[in-house]
Amino acid sequence: MDPPKTLTDTHPLPKLIIFDLDFTLWPYWIDTHAIPPLRLPPPPPPPPPPPSSPLPTLLDATNTPLPLYPATLPLLAHLASASGVRLAVASRTHTPALALQALDLYNVRQYFDYLEIYPGSKTRHMHRLREKSGVEFRDMLFFDDERRNRDVCGLGVWFVLVGERGVGGGLFDRGVRGWRGGVGVAGAEEGKEVVEVVEVGLI
Repeated sequence: MDPPKTLTDTHPLPKLIIFDLDFTLWPYWIDTHAIPPLRLPPPPPPPPPPPSSPLPTLLDATNTPLPLYPATLPLLAHLASASGVRLAVASRTHTPALALQALDLYNVRQYFDYLEIYPGSKTRHMHRLREKSGVEFRDMLFFDDERRNRDVCGLGVWFVLVGERGVGGGLFDRGVRGWRGGVGVAGAEEGKEVVEVVEVGLI
């Protein structure tokens, strides 16, 4: 996966980029679809060098495979290398310990500066993230698959509704351009077209 275009186009980026977990970074609900304990499958015999790395997948207690979305790992790696950008998780799961275990086993916890994983309104998560990071709401960009979590827009957080394929480079770019247009920074003209397409915005 190539880096998102907005990481290299010289225009400003949000200071804090926040991701939900379920149906945003992975295609399942950690508190209802996964039966603990989680584990990595045993490594297969060494094959010939593959054209690309396999998709990280966990197994739960019933051997049900629990994959990441294909774009999750490369996108997080690109974002973690971007100057001036911090990453966070905001998840309302009822099994926070299981979610943390999954992040560790996928080896993606390393990419996040802040983790807010517990039941409750996402507005509570945003307040905690502002307290921990010092980043104002207007400088936050939040990707989530549930429309009800648009209530964070009332705080000034820019919200992006995630579809069934998770967050790829295209959706990330549209979200950043929408944020630029919403807060009136450089590159704003690029963000005007996306509001109806991916339902991003401030209320």
